[in-house]
Amino acid sequence: MKQLKLLSIILLIINMASCQNEKKQKNLENKNTLKNELNLEGHTFFKVTETDSGKVLLQPCDASIENYKFYKDSLYHNWGQEFDILKKIYIKQNENIYILNGFNLNTNENDNIQIEKIKDDNSYLKINNKLFIDSLYVNTIIYKQQSCKECYDGCEDKEKEIKANSINGKWATNSNNPIGITIKENELIICVEPNNYYIHLTKINEKAGDKTLKYKLNRLEGIGSKDVYSESYLNDNEIAIIKILENDKIEFNWLGFYNKVSKERQYTEPIISDENPILLEKCKN
Repeated sequence: MKQLKLLSIILLIINMASCQNEKKQKNLENKNTLKNELNLEGHTFFKVTETDSGKVLLQPCDASIENYKFYKDSLYHNWGQEFDILKKIYIKQNENIYILNGFNLNTNENDNIQIEKIKDDNSYLKINNKLFIDSLYVNTIIYKQQSCKECYDGCEDKEKEIKANSINGKWATNSNNPIGITIKENELIICVEPNNYYIHLTKINEKAGDKTLKYKLNRLEGIGSKDVYSESYLNDNEIAIIKILENDKIEFNWLGFYNKVSKERQYTEPIISDENPILLEKCKN
């Protein structure tokens, strides 16, 4: 009988220890997530270039703006032309400095980044000692494109060719807004979220002198488009219409993706502004 009681006590102690270890492990897992520890889950940060005239988002002519997109336990790092993905992230904190260590899926090795929170300012982070801004606040600083003269030869002739055709170029609600559309001959690119979500369209009507241009879906680009994409959207139905107005202005009308299976429009809410249709002006820079 005493032996049975002793065995019951031992089993009870083992069970309690196991529960405590499991609880500690869960607390550790909860703590070491980008949501609970840093509150960054779902946020994208873009590299800021500091100039004599202030902070700018500098768009390279041959690459994307470097950025980080944070998920619950992983992050996507777009270098501009290449990218890394870190999984199974462990966070180590030293005051306002955080070291994120994770497994890099591209190199198959452990990698880490250093994040420093800016005191009393949630719009900025220092990542590996470089300044980045939350995408929620990108409209608070100037967006600027790098001059193509710094990237390749023959740039002057190409720029003259583009300017000769007034419809070609970037269009937005204002020149400092990175969200908008870019027209290149028969292609239209909608920037829904810079460096993260783009919609590529192809012009349907080819008649010269048309003041109303219709576009169909060509493809979606960027990690932000993955939750939206459906093969049913790839068809010849127009999803956007542009009316060419006077004084370097156009009217942009987003119709929404056309689902050829259900025969219905989807994602019809305004895509680059709170209004639809919307007037856009040609960006000078």
